[in-house]
Amino acid sequence: MEYKYKEENIPNAFATAILEAEKGNKRNGIHRNEVHRGVVSLLGHSLSQRQFGKHQDSMLHEKNLNRSDPTGKRGSRVYLSLTEKGKIIHGLKILGNSIEVQRQRRLYSLLIFFEVYKRGPLLTERQLANLLKAVGSSINEFKSSQQLTQVYHIPGTFYKSIKGIEILGIPTYDPRTKSSKMWYYTVIPGFSVEEFVAYQKALKSGFLSSRTIIPFVLSESYTKKEVEDAVLLFEESGFVQPIEPVFPGEKRFNIADKSIRGLVRAIWLVRMIDYELLIRRLLYSRPRDPVRDKRYLGVYIGERLADKMITSAYHIRRSYKEEKQIEKRAIREIGEKRTHLIQEITGKFNKVIQENEIIRNILEEICYPPFLSSNPN
Repeated sequence: MEYKYKEENIPNAFATAILEAEKGNKRNGIHRNEVHRGVVSLLGHSLSQRQFGKHQDSMLHEKNLNRSDPTGKRGSRVYLSLTEKGKIIHGLKILGNSIEVQRQRRLYSLLIFFEVYKRGPLLTERQLANLLKAVGSSINEFKSSQQLTQVYHIPGTFYKSIKGIEILGIPTYDPRTKSSKMWYYTVIPGFSVEEFVAYQKALKSGFLSSRTIIPFVLSESYTKKEVEDAVLLFEESGFVQPIEPVFPGEKRFNIADKSIRGLVRAIWLVRMIDYELLIRRLLYSRPRDPVRDKRYLGVYIGERLADKMITSAYHIRRSYKEEKQIEKRAIREIGEKRTHLIQEITGKFNKVIQENEIIRNILEEICYPPFLSSNPN
C-alpha cells in the first residue's frame, strides 16, 4: 500500500482518511476514532493513540487540520476536518515531509522560477526574424514597434512586446572594425511543459556554465509525465493559469497573480546574494553553521559535491592570509545589501507574503536562511 510503514506519510493518510469519510455525507468533520481507523487501514499496521495524537497536534499547529469539540467537556466526541490550506497542499501532493513530497515541492519551485532563471542565446537580426516568423509575426512588425524607456540601468533598448515576447536590443562595438552591431535578447512569458523539460535536460548536459547555481538541477530529475501532472495540479489550485500560446499548438502557463510574479523576481535576487555570500564565507571565514551550509549548498550542487567543496574550502582558507580582511569587509557589505533588499521586499510585498502561505513555503528553501516564513512586521 502507498502509505505502508512510512511514518512521514502519516499526514497524507490523515487527509485521505478524512476526505474518504466525508464522501456522501454532509457532516462538518469526522469523528476522531473514525479518522484513526482510516489512517490505520491506509498504513497497513497499527498506530497507537499517542502517535496518532502527536501527528494530529502537529497538523493542528501547521493549520492543516481543524478540531471541533462541540461540548468542550472531557470525554466528549471530537471531530476532525481539513482546513482549506490542508486540502490545497494535499491536492498538490506536498503535505508532509517525505522524499516524494520534497521532490514535488522542488518541482513547483522550479516551475515558479522558470521565467526568471531560463536563459536564451543572443540573436542576430536574422535569427530574431526566424523566431518572430515561428510565432506568426515578422521582423517588419518588430522594426515598427515602439521603443520603451530603459529600466534598471540596463544598457540597451527595450521594445514593445510582440506576441508576448519581450525583446531587448543590445548594441556592441568592435574596435577592430570600428563598427557597431545589434544583438537581441528575448524573453518568452511563462512556460510550457515541453519547454520546461527540454531546458532542465539542457542544464544537466552542461550547455550553460551557470547550471550549478540554479537550485535542484543536479539533484532532481523529472519526467514529462511528472511535470504534466504537477502543472495540472498547480492549475487546479489556481496558482498558475493558461496564457495565450506563443508558438502554434502549444499549451503555455504562467503564475496567475501578478504580485506573486513580482515577489518571485525579488526572491531570486536574494538567492543570488545568498549563494555568493555562502561561497565567500566558505573560502574566507569559518562557517557559522556547517550542517546548514552543507544543506544549502546541496540545493545547488548536490550533497556529495557539497561535501567535497566544503573540504576544499577548508584547505583554501588556510592558505589565504592577506585576502581575509578584504573579503571580510566585502562579506559584511554584501550582507548589509541583503538586509536592505529584504526590507524592501517585505515592505513592498508584505500583503502578498502573508496571504500566500503555501507559495511562501514552496519558495523559502532557496533563501539562506529563509526569511519569508517570519512575519516581516
